[in-house]
Amino acid sequence: MDSGNIGQYLETTAKPEVEKLEEGTVNNNNTIQFYNYHEYRAPFNDSVIITHHPNPYPFSYLDMDTRVVRIPRLTETDYPQFSTCLPGHEPGAIINNDYEDDKKYQFISTYTYMNQRFGNSSISPLSNYIDSTEFEEIVIKINKILHDIYSSNKANVIWLIINIIFLDIPNIIYHLLRKIFNLNVRNTKLESYVDEINIKFKNQNKPIRIVQPRESGFLSLDWIIPSQNPDTNLN
Repeated sequence: MDSGNIGQYLETTAKPEVEKLEEGTVNNNNTIQFYNYHEYRAPFNDSVIITHHPNPYPFSYLDMDTRVVRIPRLTETDYPQFSTCLPGHEPGAIINNDYEDDKKYQFISTYTYMNQRFGNSSISPLSNYIDSTEFEEIVIKINKILHDIYSSNKANVIWLIINIIFLDIPNIIYHLLRKIFNLNVRNTKLESYVDEINIKFKNQNKPIRIVQPRESGFLSLDWIIPSQNPDTNLN
């Protein structure tokens, strides 16, 4: 399975701009298929694909044992942007070609490893709880907020120049005022949106949550899912 890069973020689609190739091949422009680099083949059996990981966070987000599905950060921008592909929908993903069309994009567990169920494709258990359309809409909105905050747009450049001229004093005053008035110094717009989505999931009784991107250092967009232990109820 090849690693690769992805097309530059587009606000309207936020889809990878890559050519569809057969696995392991490269076109004349050296375009390589994009896939989720947080997945890997199991060392004991290369037909088993590891698509979810232990939850490293000090809080579970859910009242149950949990796992994490990681969505990769894109590499073409100097500010955080994440893939809008639900794991298993990337151009370079390994698909359940042995199944009918209605099951190709379902997580089908075939093997137990370290008390967790895994399958033979890039489809993660996250697909059991959210469809690709809703997933894409959420990540596009997160990417848009991150773009507005961290990209080199006109407002950000002007603010940077002002702080350079005045030796960062405006930025210091800004943060001091927020602390004096007991305002949250975190990125309230982004975190409010993530909180909003998590509340929506809770109200819908969906056992998934999004980890605040700052918790992962913006290196990945982590989704909390129920543990895939075969001895527990996975629903």
